[in-house]
Amino acid sequence: MIEEGGLLETLMRKKVFDILIYVNLHPGDYLSNIAKITNTTYAHCIRLMRKLVDLKLIRRAGSGRKVNIYLTHKGKEFADVLQQLINLERKYTMR
Repeated sequence: MIEEGGLLETLMRKKVFDILIYVNLHPGDYLSNIAKITNTTYAHCIRLMRKLVDLKLIRRAGSGRKVNIYLTHKGKEFADVLQQLINLERKYTMR
């Protein structure tokens, strides 16, 4: 079973999935830009980022609205696995 409020439950949300993949491809991007690219409101993105920081998947650098986001080593590992899932899905759904 997946633990409620745990790491896997958090990772299986589409917005979190999108954020981790995007930050993996664009480390150091601004929080405001990540929100725009992943089609998330700034406020929702901040809430998700707090959760990801608590889970030690990302780290923030900077202050105010100019906050750069980076994956931690743990976050990079999870993002790589998520990218592999995307690649598998593309492989088996292409016709």
